[in-house]
Amino acid sequence: MPAFQPLRDASPGEIGECRGDQVSEENGDAAQATSKGLLVWRKADNWTGLIGPSRTVVLGPQGIERRANTERFEWELNGLTPEVGMFTDPASGLLPASAIGFGFELAETSSNEMSASATLVRPTQDRVRGSRTIVQTIQLLPSPEMAHALLVDLGNLQQSDGVLKTTQLGDETQVFTWRPDDVSSYFATFRQLALRARRSNAVVTIVLVPGTRLEFAVQLASMTFGRLR
Repeated sequence: MPAFQPLRDASPGEIGECRGDQVSEENGDAAQATSKGLLVWRKADNWTGLIGPSRTVVLGPQGIERRANTERFEWELNGLTPEVGMFTDPASGLLPASAIGFGFELAETSSNEMSASATLVRPTQDRVRGSRTIVQTIQLLPSPEMAHALLVDLGNLQQSDGVLKTTQLGDETQVFTWRPDDVSSYFATFRQLALRARRSNAVVTIVLVPGTRLEFAVQLASMTFGRLR
């Protein structure tokens, strides 16, 4: 797509090679998975960028700029501060299957003005390793304070046989794991891993079944924040 070409020309090494076909979304946006992340063009504000596992390469007013997925440049906020109304469109953060790769397919999606969710599945095969189901949920609250309260309440309700862990992502992060089905197995994996992160007024939850890699969940949450607007 022509909108992606200036980004490719300016930094081809950061963009990587295309993976799969370009996806045209219902709202007119376009997305193209690459070996380095997800190229996104937004029709509403003509925004173009590559969202990687942790960082975003953006085509801005001054040319190519780089930032963390959880941050925003002032010109991206349209006059809003990160603390007030930073995120208003929960469905914008949902990741297409092409951005995840590994054979995942979109099974179900839903959204309204304050929340959005998607379930992606990978066909079960003998000896397949890694997660087979991903559930992505995005919840927007009227204020960062209310989002923090929701994060705390959900954490208190979480039932887990595993150990609570923390990682740096957004403003706050919770990670819950469930014990392996067979702890004696060398390749034992958690039956489920749930990562929940808050950034400003948004709470993002990533659930992996089975939960094999915390790093994978962190990358998915980071890319979610990168797409969210």
